[in-house]
Amino acid sequence: MAGRLDAPIPRVALSATLGNLETVPLSLRPNNALPCVIIEDVESTASVKVQLKGYIQPNQMMSTRQSDDIEADSDSHDAEQKGFAGINIESVDTEDTSLDVPYDALMQICADLYRFCRGGNHLIFANSRARTELIATMLSEKCEHNVVPNEFFPHHGSLAKEWREGLEQRLQKDDLPTTAVCTMTLELGIDIGKVDSVVQVTAPHSVSSLRQRLGRSGRRGGSSVLRMLITEQQIDVDTSLVDRLRLELVQSMAMIRLLIASRWFEPADTSLYHFSTLLHQVLATIGQWGGIRADQIYTLLCRQGPFQKITPAHFKLLLSQMGAMQLITQLGNQQLVLGIVGERIVDHYTFYAVFKTPEEYRLVAGSKTLGTLPVTTMLIPKQYIIFGGRRWQVADIDMDKKVVYVIAAKGGGVPPAFDSGGLSIHDRVRQEMYDILSHGDYRISVGDKKVDFADKTARELFKESIETFDRCQLRHRPLIDQDGNTYIFMWRGDKIVNTLAALLTQHNFSIERYAGVICINKVDSVQTIRFLSFLASNAMPSATELAENVPNKIIEKFDEYLPEDLLNLGYGAKAFDIDGLNEWLQLLFEREVDYK
Repeated sequence: MAGRLDAPIPRVALSATLGNLETVPLSLRPNNALPCVIIEDVESTASVKVQLKGYIQPNQMMSTRQSDDIEADSDSHDAEQKGFAGINIESVDTEDTSLDVPYDALMQICADLYRFCRGGNHLIFANSRARTELIATMLSEKCEHNVVPNEFFPHHGSLAKEWREGLEQRLQKDDLPTTAVCTMTLELGIDIGKVDSVVQVTAPHSVSSLRQRLGRSGRRGGSSVLRMLITEQQIDVDTSLVDRLRLELVQSMAMIRLLIASRWFEPADTSLYHFSTLLHQVLATIGQWGGIRADQIYTLLCRQGPFQKITPAHFKLLLSQMGAMQLITQLGNQQLVLGIVGERIVDHYTFYAVFKTPEEYRLVAGSKTLGTLPVTTMLIPKQYIIFGGRRWQVADIDMDKKVVYVIAAKGGGVPPAFDSGGLSIHDRVRQEMYDILSHGDYRISVGDKKVDFADKTARELFKESIETFDRCQLRHRPLIDQDGNTYIFMWRGDKIVNTLAALLTQHNFSIERYAGVICINKVDSVQTIRFLSFLASNAMPSATELAENVPNKIIEKFDEYLPEDLLNLGYGAKAFDIDGLNEWLQLLFEREVDYK
């Protein structure tokens, strides 16, 4: 219609969170069908204020008068510091909260959130739906207790549309103080106007996500304000090695340093297939043209488009499955048109977005529901997991009902509290954590000065982390024997950790995985090294073959319509990294280390 087939209309793409920008044009148009000019602005003058606050969860409830030593108070060291490339490291004064009431870290966090946020517009990211609802409820009850109007409301994918839109409109109008306690649903894509600050409760999943969230505040010329509130467990004689390392705190510190000092974000992963998005685009293309031949779609989307990894065999398998599920149908003239189910999907307003909030599976032990876990957590039968402060073994997974059946696991001491097990933590983040612990310093260098962004409690927690790191000699020792178990510290991203975890489970080892650390139960480091040597000297199964043993592979919006072969291929590329594990094993055996 525009008459621009030979001279395509210029397209402009903007991003504040894509790493390795030079690779983006190659992934979008690998055949250079469209020329691309990259314009980067590295001289940002935006002002950013950041603070990391630490909290300690006692092993037993105590009154706040007994716990004054673990309050996140402020001192002269926390004074606001300026001058770092337009970035301010902010400290927030803490009120005296030594009331004679039971102390609980979440109660203290909610008290601080109430004080930080009341009277303005803020976003509180709680990462999970359950935590989102809990914090929003506690804050609204605090408003009711103080006889003031409620300003705190939940926002997540399970809420009714009218509730979500009502909250979004309230934020847009900016006429009533409003704080949204949310999951990733308010991370991007929805105009909510100006927000005074962003609060992150628990460690974020990625630096890009943290940047997206931070970018929600500081618009219209103001400073972006980010507070990160991190809870760690109180240490006693039963505290696990992982909890003693304070890995959630260190992960948060690493992400802040990468965001501010290195200005690094996770690059686009060009090894992925994106079958779910391809299925969406096939439906969209057919919906646009009314009818179109299969070879025309393949040329448009795969041969000349961004889905270059998709072979004709993959595409034929996808179309066959779409036809079997009545998403599409083929006419006598070879034209593909929408099927009954495809029409229903395309005609619904939800079709336009290809991302979704991860679904959560119910954990069931016997006849009792324990709670929910996000589907992004890799679960394999016989695997051990940590939930509700206890160990459980996965007995079975019902994909249709979204239920994980578990049985209680006895022994093993008190399990760690922090489990970031998933698919998203990048190698660079874990390596930054290792660098912070190796140097014993998380601060950001500004000329000849060091800028601190942590409060008193966070600094004390970090000191405990360093003491454990040095005592266990983790700078040079990847394997540690403790309590009859072997702990493997890979300091690598989730894809490599998941690969080793899946191989260990496949060879009947009893393992637990949390925050990038693998614990092999009732096995010493000598046996572990023997197995790792076996892996290093033998051919490993492919990522696709590993994916065949993972039941919960449906994580993208349209994965449920994919054939099993493509689901395994796509999930394997997303969850596992065979080459990365081989590289880590090679480095491991190049060292001469006494693992006893």
